[in-house]
Amino acid sequence: MGIVVFTPFVLIESLDAVFIVLNGGNWPLVFNTVTRSLYVRWSTVLLARGLNVIHRLSWFRSAVISIFYSAFCVLVNIIFIR
Repeated sequence: MGIVVFTPFVLIESLDAVFIVLNGGNWPLVFNTVTRSLYVRWSTVLLARGLNVIHRLSWFRSAVISIFYSAFCVLVNIIFIR
């Protein structure tokens, strides 16, 4: 789980930091939305692969569990971090 959450987060945040420096501090919402959606998708794929390897689940089951997990995390973020 640490690799699933930490790895995409560090790379996406690094990309955001470079973009902010290049644009002089401007933070367009469109760019932020793109990077966050990449983060959620990448984390979902990594989690599905991890479930597939560790628990020896089929790809379909691991993908369904990963999608539900990601949807739940996004919902919690929407509710509590507006």
